[in-house]
Amino acid sequence: MCNMQQVIEFESSAKQQQPIDVRATIQQKIKSINHWLDAKSEFYSRICEFSVTRRLVIRVNLVSLCVIVAAVAIEQQPITSVVSTLCAGYLVYRINKSEKKGGCA
Repeated sequence: MCNMQQVIEFESSAKQQQPIDVRATIQQKIKSINHWLDAKSEFYSRICEFSVTRRLVIRVNLVSLCVIVAAVAIEQQPITSVVSTLCAGYLVYRINKSEKKGGCA
C-alpha cells in the first residue's frame, strides 16, 4: 500500500501579486465613463443636424421620462408627481448650465 501526500503552497502565489490601488482604479473608470459621455452621439447628431453629446441625449431623455411620470401620477400619486417635476426641472437646469459653459461636442 502506497501512501502519497500532496502539498499545496498558497503563500508563493500570494507573494507575487501586486497590490491593487482601488482609488486609482475607480478614478480611471470614472474618467473613462465621463470621456464616453462627453463623446459625440453620431445618431442624434444626424437627427438634430448639430453636434450632440451622449450626456445631453441622456439628460433630454430623462427630462421626457420625468415629465411623463409626472403627468401619469398627478391624480393618484401627487407626491410622486411633484418629485418627478422637480427632477425634470433640475435636469433642465443642468442642461442649460452645460450649454452656457460650452458643453456640446
